Amino acid sequence: MDLERAKVVHVSDGKGKESIFSFKERYEEKKGNADDIETVVMDLSPAFISAIEEAFPKATIVFDKFHVVKLLNDVLDSIRRREHKENIPRFNKIRYLLLKDPKKLKKSQRERLDDFLTQANLDTVKAYNLIQMFKRGYKYKKPSWAGKFFHHWIKLCQQSKIPEMLKGAQAILTHLKGIMAYFTYRVTNAVMEGNNSKLRTITKRSYGFKTLRYLRLMIFLVFGKLKFDVPRLT
Repeated sequence: MDLERAKVVHVSDGKGKESIFSFKERYEEKKGNADDIETVVMDLSPAFISAIEEAFPKATIVFDKFHVVKLLNDVLDSIRRREHKENIPRFNKIRYLLLKDPKKLKKSQRERLDDFLTQANLDTVKAYNLIQMFKRGYKYKKPSWAGKFFHHWIKLCQQSKIPEMLKGAQAILTHLKGIMAYFTYRVTNAVMEGNNSKLRTITKRSYGFKTLRYLRLMIFLVFGKLKFDVPRLT
């Protein structure tokens, strides 16, 4: 997707390296130059990272902050599952409240979550607080300040000695360059994620598509911003 024009420019099958190279091939067929691609906003897929570095070596990879937070939420959920086995009564119906944006919780839900968070000895509570702290890092305006914040956050995770958070902090450190790129380019995949949601609705209303070709046509019709020169009737 071209984020500047908010339009879909290519559709391919699969989630591996081949989908990136199919875009490059099509882009060059249309007289595009691979070196002109300045930034690529993406999730943390190793296959995509490798493909972008190979296909568009001059492009800067920006890791979408939604997917970075999702990685940490997955870590939080794994900690919850571990402790749930040992503390079943205290963990009943708490998963949704832990993973949802606190600002979007109803008053009763917020009260239940606050009550759960008073159990400061739980690894789940410690991890939840660390992840909420991490999200605040995206509010920094200067890249240098954000960099200091994230390095401090990684140290706090290491000090927590929670096994899952140690792995999560290492994942953040490994991808820190692409995470920090956000503070320079300020781009996300929000428009793409919104289109994905709309596409699921379209697919449901269509009772699915018989082939990828039909799905591709529908995607371009809805999200490709195509221009049709239709003569006016007089």
